[in-house]
Amino acid sequence: MSLCLPDKTLLWRPSDALLPNPHKGFVSFQRFAGDQLNDNWSADRGWKMEHLPDGLFSQEEEKDYYHPHPKIAYFRVPWRNLEPEEGVYDFSLLDRIFAEAQSRGQHVMLRFPPHDARPGALDLPEWLKKKANLPEREIGDKVTPDHPLYFEHYEKFVRAVGAYTDGNPRLSAVDLSIVGAWGEGAKIALVPEEKWRPIVDAHMEAFRVTPMIAQHNHPPSVRRANSFRPVGFRADCLGNMKIHMIGEYARRFSELPRDLWERAPIAFESCWVMGHWYDMGWDLDEIIEQSLKWHISTFNAKSSPVPEEWKDKVEGWIKKMGYRFALRRLDYPQSASCGDDLRLGFWIENRGVAPLYHPFVFTIRLKGEDGVFEFASAQTVTQWLPGDVIANETIPTHGIPAGRYELQVGLCLGSDRVRFATDGETDDGFLKTGAFVTLK
Repeated sequence: MSLCLPDKTLLWRPSDALLPNPHKGFVSFQRFAGDQLNDNWSADRGWKMEHLPDGLFSQEEEKDYYHPHPKIAYFRVPWRNLEPEEGVYDFSLLDRIFAEAQSRGQHVMLRFPPHDARPGALDLPEWLKKKANLPEREIGDKVTPDHPLYFEHYEKFVRAVGAYTDGNPRLSAVDLSIVGAWGEGAKIALVPEEKWRPIVDAHMEAFRVTPMIAQHNHPPSVRRANSFRPVGFRADCLGNMKIHMIGEYARRFSELPRDLWERAPIAFESCWVMGHWYDMGWDLDEIIEQSLKWHISTFNAKSSPVPEEWKDKVEGWIKKMGYRFALRRLDYPQSASCGDDLRLGFWIENRGVAPLYHPFVFTIRLKGEDGVFEFASAQTVTQWLPGDVIANETIPTHGIPAGRYELQVGLCLGSDRVRFATDGETDDGFLKTGAFVTLK
């Protein structure tokens, strides 16, 4: 047995294709990919979008909309929907969401808010309101009642839902909630740390595997979460340059570690909808530029139509969001004796603005008439930051029959695959490099 060194090199230019890869890009909101978009927004009355799937969505009649294909379905699932009685949990809705997302080729991002800003169907659980003798809240009241029973029972709920969902292969990320309508932290600065800290700790102790993000507007809770493991942030109201993007974002982000994006995802949500941006004459180029500077991985456009005039710019934006891996160079030996170790060299370029936060495995495959042989590399893909990755790999051929084998490469996690931004045919999600090794 000997080490067989490369004697052939292949080079590629990056592809410009729009790749619907997992865990990045646009997300669908309170619905799945293929469902009718949210087209009822208006500046004077807002929009109706808080529905949840009662069974499976029907994929209504298509309309002439443009919306990039989302690989993540984002759902805010209120507390009362999952704990209808004290201590009695019903997670069947989550099961339906996971199953439907899989059928649509999506992963799921979840938030478990305590309530929204309307009384009734999306308010706190009825049993809690009765037990704590809480009065009915007015429409538009975004503040969570400052009651010890709220903090005690919401913490228990977070631990229960985490125990049920953490590590689910369909789960892309969980969005940490503490107080306020939609879990967005209204008046959280007035909540003492001894009250909010146990809820943060409950999230971090219950969700040990799934990537986490936290609301950016309360840096102390984001820092607390990061004392457990890396946690990114979600920022609302992308697009509003006058208030959020200039007045608030820079100040809040400066209170968090500058390299947080290297270890945990950064998510943004649209201020109003993109159609409103267009009507108001907002500068899309500047919005995109700023979001990329902040290392955006996912964007929630609230499942509203994207102006057709912006299609090219939006698709260019998606190509830079999160990760984008291109295989640029492969060095390999064209022939070897059976049993030899093959030395391979790879140049991979991350042309995005962030890493991939899920533990995909860089996998090398030899495929020939006598079988398919796969080898997991020692690469830590989650550390493939923007820029160049040089990977030198040695794969054994002991036990592989003589013959001619094509070299293929893939990024794999269970049944999920990441496509390279490299032109070429794919085979079960693997890139066919066109390089062949003959074993004699």
